[in-house]
Order: sequence, then C-alpha cells, then structure tokens
Amino acid sequence: MNPRWRIFTAGEGQVFQDGPRLRFSLTGATRRRYSDAQIDDGPARPRRAYPWRPPLTLTVRARFSHPANELRGTAGFGFWNDPFLMAGASVPTLPRAVWFFYASPPSDIRLSVEVPGWGWKTMVLDALRPAALPLALVAPMAVLLFQAQPLYRALWPPIGRALGVRETLLAVEVTEWHTYRLEWGSREVEFWVDRERVLT
Repeated sequence: MNPRWRIFTAGEGQVFQDGPRLRFSLTGATRRRYSDAQIDDGPARPRRAYPWRPPLTLTVRARFSHPANELRGTAGFGFWNDPFLMAGASVPTLPRAVWFFYASPPSDIRLSVEVPGWGWKTMVLDALRPAALPLALVAPMAVLLFQAQPLYRALWPPIGRALGVRETLLAVEVTEWHTYRLEWGSREVEFWVDRERVLT
C-alpha cells in the first residue's frame, strides 16, 4: 500500500491487505460499541493544507460482502472536510462532501426529497457555499424537518439547493465487483459506475 495511506481501526474493525487489494472487516461488531475500518490520507492537518483539490479523479474497484439490505452501518469513499472532527481536525465546521456513500436503516440522512435517507448512493453537499452560510443558524431546526414529512417536503428543497445538494440512489448489485469513478472538477462533479455516468 502506498505510504501516503494510513490504516485506522476502532472496535472490531480490521483491515487486511492482499497485494493491491484491501479488505475491510467489521466481523463481530455490535451496536453497543463503535467499530470502524478505513484508510485515510495520513495525520491530522489544518483543512487549508488538505492535499486533495479539484480537478482530480478518484477510481475505486470494490464490492460488499453482503447485499445492501443486510448491511448495517455506513461505508463509502470520496472526499470530505471532516466537519465533525472524526479524522483529526481540531475545529468543527459546516460539511462539504463529494462521495459514494452507504447508510443502513435506522439512519435517515435524507438530503434530497426524492432520494431515500439510506442505501448506496452518490452525494454532493457544500454547506460552505455563500448561499448556504445563512442557513447555519437554522441547521438544528432543519434536522427536525426530517421527522415531519409535510414540513420537510415543503421547506427542504430550497435549503437543499442552497447547500448544493445532489444525490442519486445507485441501482447496482453491491456484492458484485464494480468500478466507481468520481471526477471532481472546479465547477462540477461527475459520478460513474462501470463507465456509466450516474450523476452530474
């Protein structure tokens, strides 16, 4: 594995390497204890020093061990700004992310009215856009909208547009090998699965 990458595990998480292939395992994990298995790009650094900036392309060939309806927890790959201090950042901030992301119920990360809050999907979010910054004051109340469907459907779409939200549910068999590609440009992001563009 390239020395740029750092293995991080917690709880029952394990990372196994077989040549160029990595296997991430959470065997034995339970809801009573946080478990994680991942790689990231090294020690904590100020966000202004993050090495990955557009334009760039990320390509990952991957599969899951179980069908999507049997998986529990979250998974994915892409880029984000560590807003919740999970990877070593020292100051919280509003989230920015471009990634392939999976979440299982009871998670309900519903950023688009037409896309479920769980499942294997692509996601773009930029809460640091100028149009989104005023919404930081009402962010705690926005979380409550997720629980009240009539209010959510009425009020969330303009908020989502201000946040630059775009996402789509991926209709792929996750236990089969697929090539996922994320093309992150200065003005747009494209997601591809097996040479088919799924979101732009």
